[in-house]
Amino acid sequence: MLNWVFGNKRTKGGTKTAPPYEEAREIAASGSNDKRAEIASCEDLPPEFLYYFASDKDADVRKAVAGNSGTPLQADVILAKDRDVAVRAVLASKITKMLPDINPDESEKLAELAFEVLESLADDQETQIRHIVAESIKSLDNVPKPIVQLLARDLEEVVSMPVLEYSPMLDEQDLLGLLLAGIGGKRLAAVSRRGDLTSGLIDAIVETEDEVAVEALIGNERAAISDQTLNQIVDAARNREGWQSALATRVRIKEGTLLRLARFATKNVLDRMRDRSDLGTELHAELQTAVTERVNEKIDLPEPAATKKKTTPEEETYKKIKEMHAAGKLTEREVLKAIAKDDRLFADAALSVLTDQPISRIREILKMKSAKSVLALTWRAGLSMTTAVTIQEQVQRLPAPKVLRAGPGGKYPLSEDDLSWQAELLFD
Repeated sequence: MLNWVFGNKRTKGGTKTAPPYEEAREIAASGSNDKRAEIASCEDLPPEFLYYFASDKDADVRKAVAGNSGTPLQADVILAKDRDVAVRAVLASKITKMLPDINPDESEKLAELAFEVLESLADDQETQIRHIVAESIKSLDNVPKPIVQLLARDLEEVVSMPVLEYSPMLDEQDLLGLLLAGIGGKRLAAVSRRGDLTSGLIDAIVETEDEVAVEALIGNERAAISDQTLNQIVDAARNREGWQSALATRVRIKEGTLLRLARFATKNVLDRMRDRSDLGTELHAELQTAVTERVNEKIDLPEPAATKKKTTPEEETYKKIKEMHAAGKLTEREVLKAIAKDDRLFADAALSVLTDQPISRIREILKMKSAKSVLALTWRAGLSMTTAVTIQEQVQRLPAPKVLRAGPGGKYPLSEDDLSWQAELLFD
């Protein structure tokens, strides 16, 4: 395996043979682009030539080096930052095919260099490159966890979804952290389709009431959804036909739960329930009875609503948030969900209530573009660094070098005294 680090690897059969050393040196010095590219694809070319060609002025030559399995990893490190996306794409395809064979116990140097290349590609500015990496490593268990976490947080669904659905490197805490950060839609649905969902994760997904994610969860027969949680889903499915359809065909569901569903399900859903071959005659009869009762039941129309004084959206949001706070339901997750949905009114009002400060002051702080001010704000609100980083990135949109990130153990990177002092400057 060390040959991969230093070059001179060989693959079996079908490879071009490098020219004699002197001829190769002449081609490297003055050969045409085509000639240089041709010998750069030879796996038995001495590593010093491949390292030299990694910085060639011609993209086709560098592409040949990137695709050459005989290229030393030191050259791959250079190519991982190549200015041409096609070169990086070829390198990504090659390096990810080699990952399953990496054994850090066998060669720490090999693993270190290979993962350096991989990390660079996983953080590439081009979605295409990150997608290649994500698809290739999604099922591997020998990839450094920070690289998997980086891809899981990617805002491009085509990048994050493969690792969110399949990666064995993501545990319950990783996935709960992503939920707390506000992922939803197709990305959360990818989590819902995992085969290793814990009861905590299942309940957290249901709590989001995300249309797409909960429907995917119901359809995941490997997910051991408790009867209590299934009943909770049924109660929330009245106006969600997608959930109803998924429930109607789920194998791991009790008959009583199906009967509850039948009392309000749409005709299409009822037809799907009747078509199930695993239901006994008795249950079919009960379903039919439930449908008949629905047809015959009387519907009481609500009394006309009393004329009320119109309230502004801000007043309504404040009232809702204060009620949530009083009931202990104004959690960090709610704040992060609002930020993820770009619901600034809810987020600003929540920070106002949590800090007991006017919303106008909250908005002034957020306009400062000051990372330390945000840390003082979230600290005073009793929120974690997860929210502090999210506000810096998604609300203030600070450039990456200016974002203050969590210290060891996810704690605030500033001391309690510093945070208290910053808060006093902002609020007192």
